[in-house]
Amino acid sequence: MTHANESTIHSIAIEQFLFVRRKGAHFVIGWTSSLNCGQHVKVPLLECFKLLSFLQEAVLAPDYPKIDRIERCNNSEACDASYDIGLECQSIEGLARFGNHFRIIWTSIQNERFDLHVRGSQAIRLINLLQNCLPIKRSPAVSEIIDFGALISINEMPRIWRPAYLADRYLRNVSDDELHRRAKDLLANTMRLDHDRIYRPLFVVDLSGFYSPDRGIDWLRLMTDVHVEREIRGERNISESKQSEDSHIGKRLEDESWCWRPDLVELTAQSVTQYASPTALIKFGKQKWNRAIFEHGAIRLMPASSYADPSLNAAIKDNELEVHLFDEYGCARKFAINDYYVVCMAAVYDYRFFRDFDADSCLIIHDVDEFQKRVLGAVQGQIGLSIRKVIATPVYYIDPHNAIFPEDPEELYFTKHFRYAYQKEYRLVIVPRVTSILLSSIELNVGSLRDIAELISVD
Repeated sequence: MTHANESTIHSIAIEQFLFVRRKGAHFVIGWTSSLNCGQHVKVPLLECFKLLSFLQEAVLAPDYPKIDRIERCNNSEACDASYDIGLECQSIEGLARFGNHFRIIWTSIQNERFDLHVRGSQAIRLINLLQNCLPIKRSPAVSEIIDFGALISINEMPRIWRPAYLADRYLRNVSDDELHRRAKDLLANTMRLDHDRIYRPLFVVDLSGFYSPDRGIDWLRLMTDVHVEREIRGERNISESKQSEDSHIGKRLEDESWCWRPDLVELTAQSVTQYASPTALIKFGKQKWNRAIFEHGAIRLMPASSYADPSLNAAIKDNELEVHLFDEYGCARKFAINDYYVVCMAAVYDYRFFRDFDADSCLIIHDVDEFQKRVLGAVQGQIGLSIRKVIATPVYYIDPHNAIFPEDPEELYFTKHFRYAYQKEYRLVIVPRVTSILLSSIELNVGSLRDIAELISVD
C-alpha cells in the first residue's frame, strides 16, 4: 500500500502486545517493541473493529500457518507499566501478511504512517485482547450503547458486526441449506417493493432519525452474519431444490386501484415498528369469507394445528404447536404446547399481503376493543364450558439462534419464527380446558360487524 503524499514511514517490530483498555469511544493498545521500548496507541472505536476484522480474516485464511500455542497476557505489572511514546490513530489502512508475520498499516492524526510488524503468535494475542475488551455480545438480554463520538453511516456498521460474528460464529453448525433458508427469511423482511415497482432495502429509524432494530430484531446485522458465514464456507453450492424455491420477497398486485388506501397505511404505521395496541386489525382473504364475517359475524375458529397443512402457501404454513431454539453451543431444543384455537389478523395495512395471502379482499376492524369484546362474549356464550382462557396479543417474533428460552409454555401461544415478522400479526388465542387431543374447527357467530368494520374487495 502506498500513498501519493507519503512521507517518513515509521516501522516498529512488535515484541509483545500487553493490553487493550476501553476509554469511552476509544481503545488504548499497549505493546513493547523489539528495542524494549514501551509504546501505546489510542484507536477510535470504529477503527478498532476494523483492525479486529482484518486480523480475523487473515487468521481464517486457508493457508494461514497453524500456531500451536496461544499466548495470553496475564502479567499485571507489565500491563500497568508506563510508556515512553503515546500515539493516536486516525485510520487503520490495512493489513499485509508475510508467511507467519503480519504488517499492520495505519496513519496517525498527524498524518504520519506506521507499519507494525507482528509475529503470528502476537497477532493471535491481539485478537484475544480485543475480543475480551470490545462490546461484541449478541445476547438479546444485553443492551449496550456504543458512543462513536460522531455520526456514522449505516454502511459503516458491518465493520462492527463482522468481527462480532467472527468472534461468535453461532451459525457454524448450520447446514448450507438451512443457511440459505435463513438468508431468504431475512430478505423477506428487509426488502420492500415500492409504488414505483422497485425493490429497496427496508430501514427502521427511531424518532431521532437514527437506524434502529425492528421490534428487537436487527435485520441488517443478521444479514451481515449470514454473509460472513457464507464467505467463510467459500459459498459452497446450495441444493438445486432450495435454489428454485421462491425467496418470499414481497410482491404486489398489478392493479391496486381497488385496494389503494394510503390512509390505512398511515393509520396502522405505529405497529410496523412497535409492539403496541393496534389501531386497526385487518383480515386479508377471500371475499366470500370476509363478507360473511362483515355482514353476519360468521367467524371460523381454526385449530393452531391446522396451519401445518402442507397444502397452505408459504406465508401461512407453520407449525404453531412447537418452536426449536438453539443454545450458545448451537444445540437445538424443542418447546411444544397442546393444540388451541386462534384467530389471526394483521396489525398493519400492507399491499404485499394481498399477494402473500392470495386475497381479493380485506376486512378492516376499526374498533378493536369492541371486536374483542364481541368475540369473547360469543366464546363464553357458545362454547364457554370448554374454554380455559382467551388471550389477545401481538405476535412476538424471535430469531431461533438468538432467543431467550421461554420460561412459561404459554409464551408459545404468541411466539413465531422471525420468518413471518413482516406480517405484524395480532391474534386472539382461545385455550380449551381439555388439550390432550387435536381440535376441530368451530363456527362462531359474533353478529354483524358493519358498525365497527369496513370491507374492501375487488368487486
